[in-house]
Amino acid sequence: MKQTEPENLVMPTDSAQIAFIGFVYRMRIYFREMFPLLIRITNATLLFVSFAVMLGIVCDLSIKFDWRLYFLGSFNAFAIALILRLMDELKDRDIDRSLFSERPVPSGRVKETDIKFCLAFVVVIFLMLNAVAQVAFWSAFGLLVYCCLMFKYFFLPARFKSKLLINLLTHNPIIPLLLLHFVHLIGSWHSLDFDALIKPQIILLVFMYWGLFLSWEICRKIRYQHEENEYVTYSRLLGRTSTILAVGLVNKFSLAAGLWISFHYGLSQIYDVILIAGFAIPAISYTQFLRHKLDNSKQLKTSAELYAFVVMLAPLLNIVVEGVAHYVSS
Repeated sequence: MKQTEPENLVMPTDSAQIAFIGFVYRMRIYFREMFPLLIRITNATLLFVSFAVMLGIVCDLSIKFDWRLYFLGSFNAFAIALILRLMDELKDRDIDRSLFSERPVPSGRVKETDIKFCLAFVVVIFLMLNAVAQVAFWSAFGLLVYCCLMFKYFFLPARFKSKLLINLLTHNPIIPLLLLHFVHLIGSWHSLDFDALIKPQIILLVFMYWGLFLSWEICRKIRYQHEENEYVTYSRLLGRTSTILAVGLVNKFSLAAGLWISFHYGLSQIYDVILIAGFAIPAISYTQFLRHKLDNSKQLKTSAELYAFVVMLAPLLNIVVEGVAHYVSS
C-alpha cells in the first residue's frame, strides 16, 4: 500500500507565505519584549472604561454598558499607544543602537521593515474603524496627525532630539489630547451638546488622568548617579531631588483632583481610601530613592504604574461598592 506523508509535515513553498510567517515570528518576539499585548490591551481598556465612568459621574450620564462604545474607545487607546511605540522604534533607532543594542530591532532579531509594515497596518485599521463608527472621527484623526508630528519632531529634529524638556512639553500632550478625544467620543455617543462638555469639572478630570501618565513619563527617566550614561534623563538635567519634588507635585495634584471630584459628586468613601492608598505607593518609593534604599531606579517607574492602575481601578470598585450597598438596603 502506498504511504503518503502526513499533511502537517508539508512545508510552505510560496515565497510570500514564507515571508509572512517570518514577519509573524519576528513580531511575536517584538511584542513579547517591547509591547506585551495582553498587558497593553488590559491597560487601554481600563483607561477608557475608568475615564468613561468618571465622565459619566461628572456629566450625570446613566451608566449603561454599550460594547460598541467601550470597544471603540479601548481600541483607540490601544492603537495610539502601539502607533507611538512603533514610531519610537524608527525615530530613536540611532540612540537604541548605541544604548539599547539588546532590544529586538537594534539586535537585528526584528527588521525595520517589520515595524514599518505593522505601523502602516495599525494606522489603516485605526482610520477605517473610526470612519465606519462615524463618531468623533475628526478628533481621532487629529490624534493621528499629532502622532505624525511627534514622529517628525515637529519638523525641527535638530532642535528637539537633544532637548528633553522640549520633548516633554511637545510630546506628552498626546495624553490630554487622547482624553479629550474620549470626551468627544462619549459626548457624541450620548448626543451631548458641546457646551455640556466644556465645563471646569471635565477639564479637571482630564488633568487628573494626565497627571498619572506625566508622572510615569518623568519617573522612567530618573536615575541614580551610578546608573547614568549617555541617555538624557531628568535627574541629570534637574537633579534627583528637584525631579522627585516635581513628580511628587504632579501626584499630589491628581490626588487632590480625585478627592475634590469625589466630594463634589458624592462618591463612596472607599473611592477616597483607594486614591490615598494608591498615592502612598509612589510617595514611599520617592522617599526610599532619595535615601538610596531602592535596589535600582526602575522601581520608581513601577510605583508610578501601580499608582495609575489603582487610580483607574478606583471608579470601578466604587460602582461595585455602591451596587452592593444598594442591594443590601433594598
